[in-house]
Amino acid sequence: MKSDGTGSFRQAPRTWGTVTPKKRKTLLIFAALAAAVGIAGLWKAAPRHDSTAKMDPAGPSAPAGEIRYPGKLPSDVRVDPFLQAFAADIVRRHPTRLAAIFVMDLATRRPLVALVGENGVGRVDLPGLASPQYPMASLAKMTTAWAVINDKGFDPDRRFHLRGKAHTLYKGQLDTGRGDTLSLARAFAISCNPVFGQMGVHYIGSSRYMQWLDTMGFNRPKGLGEGIPAGRAQAPRDTYNLAELSSGFVRTTFISPIHAAMLARKYAGGGELLPPCWDTVGGNRGASSSEGKATAAMLDIMRLTADSGTARRAFDQVWSDEMREGFEFGGKTGSLDGDNPKGHYEWFAGFARRKGRPDSGIAVAALAVNEGRQLLPGNWFAVQVLGAWRRHFGEKRGFATTSQALVTGPSLFTEDDQDALKARPTFRPVKVRGAKKRKVKGKAKGAKTEKATKAKAKSKKKKKK
Repeated sequence: MKSDGTGSFRQAPRTWGTVTPKKRKTLLIFAALAAAVGIAGLWKAAPRHDSTAKMDPAGPSAPAGEIRYPGKLPSDVRVDPFLQAFAADIVRRHPTRLAAIFVMDLATRRPLVALVGENGVGRVDLPGLASPQYPMASLAKMTTAWAVINDKGFDPDRRFHLRGKAHTLYKGQLDTGRGDTLSLARAFAISCNPVFGQMGVHYIGSSRYMQWLDTMGFNRPKGLGEGIPAGRAQAPRDTYNLAELSSGFVRTTFISPIHAAMLARKYAGGGELLPPCWDTVGGNRGASSSEGKATAAMLDIMRLTADSGTARRAFDQVWSDEMREGFEFGGKTGSLDGDNPKGHYEWFAGFARRKGRPDSGIAVAALAVNEGRQLLPGNWFAVQVLGAWRRHFGEKRGFATTSQALVTGPSLFTEDDQDALKARPTFRPVKVRGAKKRKVKGKAKGAKTEKATKAKAKSKKKKKK
């Protein structure tokens, strides 16, 4: 303390003294640690997603308002009795929170399968199949790919940079000049989020992307025709949200199983988005007999998804080499957690047809919502139905109402069909929310594990020697 001459005392100012090299080194170390902590905090706070990430569907960007049906849907439809019964049997054998499937003919646009299942019980629910209430997930990549193929003239071999993992989406991954490279076809096949985020941000743009969504049947007040509501999509709020939208990493884009089947038919059936035809006569405008360059490129990347991408395991299990001769197939998968109903959503939208024949095949869209230990991969569900169609290709069968199909359809099952129905998927869905890990036998307290038993036997042998 120091006197100021008035009898009172004031505290002397604190001085640090001379900054020695040792002090300077210590200060630099503390400054570096503080900077590292700050960067770690920013990294932790940065938005990050993966293919199974839970996202909030009730945010301000979610499309609001109830779903309006722009016309009257029929109370029942006439379907293929064999395929309808086959799909219903799969639903019965693999009960899950929700299973929905819609199949239509490429040429006539006639519905062949229309089924909704809940906890193993199948029923016909056309409003449910037509309702755009399910997150589109990575099916959005079909729109993004179609946009860059048409607007920019990209072909399936066009190269893109990938920095980091394929199933994350950080802002730093939107940089187009760093990282390894992969083709558009490969990025589509493995559902690579950063690459499709780059496409939306650097090659399409927000306003143009919304225009492409309109051509794909979204946000149309008059719907898609035949009483089917349009899909619902919210415009991106910023650049990063555009990357999420173009890669399917949002729960603000909603689609129905019927709409998804229409998209698959658009590419496999000649490039036009048309609704199913409910009557028995068939559609006025069927599949085109020729394909343009853009449609051919789209089919190439969809086929790669089945050959070596996210749907490969399902096709390898169901489609034998003999079944593949003279036929081609492809599609797009998508997966995301959802809350209406709660569970893990798995999509597959695709096609199977005779090679080079847009007028001879079918389009399918299947959705499975699993929760807990339930096991029904959406792509496996769809591929099983495609396989059943292939086994009976060329057979002439009449149409029946959905209720009649469940009675007469099973009598058409062959021995191969019965074997296919007994099969179980050889892989689990990407993620099942709420699933508990199984306890490994021998790991409980006081029990001998297999490893410990082997080690003990080995030590006994050594002692004998």
